[in-house]
Amino acid sequence: MGPVLHRYRPAGAGGLRGALVAFAAWMLREGQQNGTGYAASSASTHLAAAVVGLRQRGVAVSGDDQAEARKALGGLAVKLLQDGERRGRGKAVGTDVNGLRAVVRACPDTLTGDRDKALVLTGFHYASRSQDPAGLLASDVTLHPRGLVVAVLTGKTKHSVRNAKIGYADDFELCPVRA
Repeated sequence: MGPVLHRYRPAGAGGLRGALVAFAAWMLREGQQNGTGYAASSASTHLAAAVVGLRQRGVAVSGDDQAEARKALGGLAVKLLQDGERRGRGKAVGTDVNGLRAVVRACPDTLTGDRDKALVLTGFHYASRSQDPAGLLASDVTLHPRGLVVAVLTGKTKHSVRNAKIGYADDFELCPVRA
């Protein structure tokens, strides 16, 4: 771990703002249960959760308080990168047909398993992000003679809808339409 995180103390920050800045530094330094620091993106998520939790308990957290902690978090993350330290899982590994087949076979023979299998196979065919299938409604999926049309929300911040056309697969086990 880079020495910058062990030395970091919020200089001149008062009260809540200083506590949030210190929390952000602690998350990068040693915040995980095993005593190692989180990746910057995970620390940012925990910071957001802490702010929500404080607000739910009646603590007034200003946008400036949160912005100062995010600024500190960003600066410390840059210092970690400059020190050559990389955290996180890295880029997700792509899958292939064998991996997809293993996921499908791992789904139990229940209604829930059938749903999961259908979501995995459908999502694979329209290259969904992990959160996309969770937002689908039954009305977003239309059955057509040559397969399915799925109304997919696109974009992480500004949403638009695209219609993903999914045909029947030759491999019965991996067919999203039949699933």
